[in-house]
Amino acid sequence: MLSSTGYMRISVLPIISFFRGLPALRRAISTTWTFKDEKIQVKPGKTAVLITGCDSGLGYSFARHCQDYYGLIVIACCLNPTGEGASRLMKDYPKGIHVIKLDLLCHQSLDDMKSEVAELAKTNGYEIHAVVNNSGVMTMGEFEWLTHEQIFEMVSVNLIGAMNVTKNILPYLRETRGRVVNISSHCSLASMPGLSVYGATKSALEAWSTALRIELEKFQVDVVTVIPGSYVTESLILKGVKSSSEKMWDSMSDASKMTHEGNFRRFYDYLEAIPVPKLGYIHDDALFERFDSALLSTRPKRQYVHGPLRYRLYFFLFTISPTVRIKEYLIKRFVNLPGF
Repeated sequence: MLSSTGYMRISVLPIISFFRGLPALRRAISTTWTFKDEKIQVKPGKTAVLITGCDSGLGYSFARHCQDYYGLIVIACCLNPTGEGASRLMKDYPKGIHVIKLDLLCHQSLDDMKSEVAELAKTNGYEIHAVVNNSGVMTMGEFEWLTHEQIFEMVSVNLIGAMNVTKNILPYLRETRGRVVNISSHCSLASMPGLSVYGATKSALEAWSTALRIELEKFQVDVVTVIPGSYVTESLILKGVKSSSEKMWDSMSDASKMTHEGNFRRFYDYLEAIPVPKLGYIHDDALFERFDSALLSTRPKRQYVHGPLRYRLYFFLFTISPTVRIKEYLIKRFVNLPGF
């Protein structure tokens, strides 16, 4: 509207009304999100979840958490069913947690797992609500140092293993309209030196999860990924650093040893100095809040990301970096490993 002077006159009333309405808008959004995070109705002693990699770390903690807080029946897959983690789960939860052996590198073990799950479900009337693909292998080192076997193991466990387990459990999930929860990594969001193959497997896991989510939508089966942050010092994932580095060194040619010896020694001296923790429960309320939503929310998000402030800051900077060179500089600062 033009004023008598010929200039356009703008009323500030709509603007004031907009800002006055923001609190109500925030309340509406808050109410919506609260509604979306309602949990499914768990049937104690009947609703079951299958979790892989329960020998230690996240898997061990997730298994205990599901029993302690929700009374979920847990089918805990362990590589070593007579090891400390599996033994403690069976001792502390003789009725609520079933430990079964699972070696993701062995097809026979996958077939045996499928048969055991079928028997447990049939005998006890369990309704399998979810599979949590948590198993993971992380062998750190520059790509040229890694042996063929180490590369094969990471791809086979972190990616193909999750696919094989999910394929075996999908018939139950269609029946219960359950979900697949894939434990991913910050390495899927930004490629890290020293973790190139591990990061590639997690990026592929994210890509597979997206396609699988679309495929299973017609069956009302959700597919969710969880990026939990770093728990290297609270799990046994670095337990085999010394033996892994020895295998790498032994597989190198004399020329490669001459080229990489300095960086190689500094890199693994640094890793071997990291203390390997004892088996224990991970205490992180914020992590379990996200895990609970991924597992039990009636309307789960597609991805849940958790991590300390340092992680959030750096990954924000990665996304706004104006050039690739700046982003790669920030990645090296974030990784903070010898040689980079």
